[in-house]
Amino acid sequence: AHNEDNDRMRAREERFRMSLSALHGLVYDLDLRTHKVERHGLQRVFGYERMDDTDDFGGWMTIVHPEDREYVMRTVLAYRERASNYELSYRMRHKDGRWRHVRHVGTYHLGPDGRPIRALGVIEDVTEAQEQRQQLQLQAAIIERMSEGVMLLNRDGTILFANPAFEKLFGYGRGELNGRNSHMLSFRSSENFEGLLRTVFEGTTDDRTSIIDLEGRRRDGSMCPIQGYFSSMTLGETRCVLAVATDVSERKQLEREVMQVATRVQQRIGGDLHDGLGQ
Repeated sequence: AHNEDNDRMRAREERFRMSLSALHGLVYDLDLRTHKVERHGLQRVFGYERMDDTDDFGGWMTIVHPEDREYVMRTVLAYRERASNYELSYRMRHKDGRWRHVRHVGTYHLGPDGRPIRALGVIEDVTEAQEQRQQLQLQAAIIERMSEGVMLLNRDGTILFANPAFEKLFGYGRGELNGRNSHMLSFRSSENFEGLLRTVFEGTTDDRTSIIDLEGRRRDGSMCPIQGYFSSMTLGETRCVLAVATDVSERKQLEREVMQVATRVQQRIGGDLHDGLGQ
């Protein structure tokens, strides 16, 4: 029976170690009475073989970014005083010198007097996710500030997103177009509008871009001449079309004026030729 208990204990320990190796983070157990700490995954995730357990944080603060150190210490100590779970995000230095973004989730084991005697937690490297999030935020900020209107459509014409410039172009307020059908922005009949959608989606296959001059319908019912640049993109498994709309009212007005001037010139030349031949 004793041997069986040992075998079960070894099996549980092996499963525990396998779980730790599969975890993309560091697992720690800090004894708050002796400041001794056990860490699993330190070298695999952050490159360090060991750290000096010289303070209340097991030496971890030595690699926390200087600008984040006071915030981390203050927050951890505050939660330790309340013996409460916590979650933090900050930067720490990898063994190779790079600064990494980490997500730190911690909890406490309490002694008989209700005070924390052990700190346990997981510290994950979330740098890639953080960089992707920052990249998306940057792209969103750029789209928000574009002077051209930007709209994202799915196949049935539903507007998934419209930036402020697009909303202003058609006379709508912030967020009013999201979730509504883009047919409301057109003078076309339902049948003709469906044909336009089909043309746009077919014209943007194989990473092609379609450029189409359209007559948009503003909220007040007036006509807004636009030039649309349509390209394809995929959200999850759904194929959508990204439309960048430019107000070409001034260009259309200029074209009309040029045509009027050309017509007057033709009429004048025609009149001059007629008068000359008549004489």
